Amino acid sequence: MIPIFLIAMAIIIIILNVKTLKQKENSFEEIVKSKEDSINDYEVEIGKLRREFSESLTELQGEIYSLKEELAFIKENFQGNKMKKEEDSILINNEENNSDNKENNFEENTLINEINYDNNNIVLEEDESESSSNMGFKVNEVHRLISLGLTDDQICETLGLGKGEVLLIKGLYKE
Repeated sequence: MIPIFLIAMAIIIIILNVKTLKQKENSFEEIVKSKEDSINDYEVEIGKLRREFSESLTELQGEIYSLKEELAFIKENFQGNKMKKEEDSILINNEENNSDNKENNFEENTLINEINYDNNNIVLEEDESESSSNMGFKVNEVHRLISLGLTDDQICETLGLGKGEVLLIKGLYKE
């Protein structure tokens, strides 16, 4: 008897729950329909404005990100240029010091060098101290020969330098 009573109670509970579910479905559908009917034009406009606002915010965030990248790139270039300017000023100071040293060395070297005439060619015997100032002499000679309009090959033959060395010096004078 207890099992029959339990089965009867379960069937009654199931029937009541099915009725309740059907009532809730109807009430939900009614609520949705009433809300759709009661939506005013201003609520539609508010929805459109919200969507446009979110789209514009997304675009602004993208632009801000790209500007940050550009700013970082500009900062890197500025720091690189600043370092290059410092290096250039150091090089200019070194060149000025070298030119002063060259003048002093030239006067000393004229006393040290002996000129030997051999078959109408001038042969210079250089002191070891002149080898350090020889590079500045080469640079000045290359510059002078370029201004005279000689080709790279002619400069190489005249000074006994490699073509790479002449092109390097020529490139430095272009800057």
